[in-house]
Parts: sequence; structure tokens; C-alpha cells
Amino acid sequence: MLFQSPIFLTFFIVIFPTTKLQEIVSTDPSFYYNLCAPSTCNNLTFSYPIGLSRFCHHPYIFPTCTNDQHLVLAGRGWADVYRVVGDITNNGMTYTIAVASNALFSCGPVSKPYYTVDSTIFNKLSDYYTPGTHLNCTRHPKTDQALMQVSCLGCEGDNDSHVCYYSLGYYASFPECENLYIFTPKDLNVSAEKDLRGYLQKGFNITYNLSTECWNCVASGGRCGTSPDASSFVCFCPSSAHNHTCSDGRIDLKTWIGVGRCSGHSKRLVFVLSTSLSMVILVTLTTLVALFIFCW
Repeated sequence: MLFQSPIFLTFFIVIFPTTKLQEIVSTDPSFYYNLCAPSTCNNLTFSYPIGLSRFCHHPYIFPTCTNDQHLVLAGRGWADVYRVVGDITNNGMTYTIAVASNALFSCGPVSKPYYTVDSTIFNKLSDYYTPGTHLNCTRHPKTDQALMQVSCLGCEGDNDSHVCYYSLGYYASFPECENLYIFTPKDLNVSAEKDLRGYLQKGFNITYNLSTECWNCVASGGRCGTSPDASSFVCFCPSSAHNHTCSDGRIDLKTWIGVGRCSGHSKRLVFVLSTSLSMVILVTLTTLVALFIFCW
């Protein structure tokens, strides 16, 4: 996102479009174009789908810049919150970003039931990483599963009475344990890592591909964004807003409805009306022919 299997990192829950009138912030197209200029945080520069302004990020991701020091990506519901811990690099339409659970950077409970990523924005986790489950337990869980003892993830002195384990793959939490899905290089001996918390703070790489519609928008001179109700993509251009690119149907910023060249809604309406009119004409002609034959 947002999820088919825990092998994908999940940030969000599907939002359904709303039919209520969308909020009018400004009717000046340049306002949104300037708003969606690349954002900066802690020497990082980035834009859609993680731009900081609310019109300039994917509707399922909520980025914030805490004290101009840390870029944090949040989702909805029970999903984990991620801190960006490395550079954001891109190779054409593919972006790579290093993230780690934000809970690893403060004392207190770390383990959470779902540490996952959604594939609708982010690609499948690289084969370089092995997914596993870290278990923070009050005692050894009653299970036949193969568990190896590892260091706990709390700060020094936290939960000294707890014992922690690691298992390959994804497991639901045992009654005696809290769990956290972690992603480590295949060649890492997790049980031998004395400071597992510090190691996990280095993060792991996730990637996302810029959507074709955003790529086309940027290529036409626009900046990618969303409508106020986050239900549709918008291409913000210097002097106008559009459905897809700076040369297609323009959007009226008072109503956020496409005008000018036919928008998708307009095309559907024209099709329905033309189909209805054709049916009326066909019925009329059929009736006239039938009357003609009957009366003849």
C-alpha cells in the first residue's frame, strides 16, 4: 500500500473516493505548482509520492519532517512508522530509500505485530534480504518451532527479565511474546549480533517506481499531486491543473472537475447520453416502420 502477504511492507488502508464537494484552497494554479516543488528535510530532497505538502504525496503515505532532522513516513491503522535513514536515490523511474522502524530510535516497547510494506507503492522486498520475526518474550514460548536466542531490542536496562528469540519467516505473536518483523541481509548471523538494535537502526532498502501518469506529467512540465479529497491524481502545471499532463483536459480549481477537453467523467457522460439518444431514435424509427406496415 494494503495487504496480500507480510512480504510486502504496508503503510496504508484503501481509501474510497468521496462524492462531497472538495475543499477549495486556492484557485490560482501556480499555488499548487509551487506547493509541489521538491521538499527538503535533513539534506534530503524529494517529491511525489512523499512530498511534504498535503497535495503533493500519495494519499496512503503521510510524510513528516521532525525538527528538520528526520523524514518519517507514516501510514494508517496499525502499520509501523518508518524513519528514512539514508539517501533517496533514483535511477530513471525507480527510487531507492533506506528506512528503519522509528520505534528503534527511542526507549520503550519496540515490538509490534505487523512490520510490513505494501506492494501497491513499494516493490517486493529485494532478494538480498531475509525476512524474519524477532520475539520479545517474558519466558520461552511453548512451541515446536525452531527459535534461536538473540539480543533484545530495548534500551540498556529495559526489560532485563525478558528473553528474545529469532525465527526465519513471519509468525504471529505467542501469548508470552511481542513480535517484530525484521529484514536482514542473508549472510547476517542474527544470533551473533550483540547490538541487534543498533544494526537494525541502519535500515533496509525499499524501492518504488514512479507511476506512468506521474512520469508523463513531469515530462510535460508539471508536478505530480492529488485532489483535495485524495481520490484522484492531478498534474499541477505552472498556469493550470490537469487530469494527466499539461496538455490534456484542464481542471476547474473551484469545483475540481475536468473542463476543456473531455475528462474521463465527461467522456463517460457523453457516451451515456449518445447511447440513450441512439436508443430513442431506434425505438422511434422501429415504431414508425411498424405503424407504416400495419396501416398499409
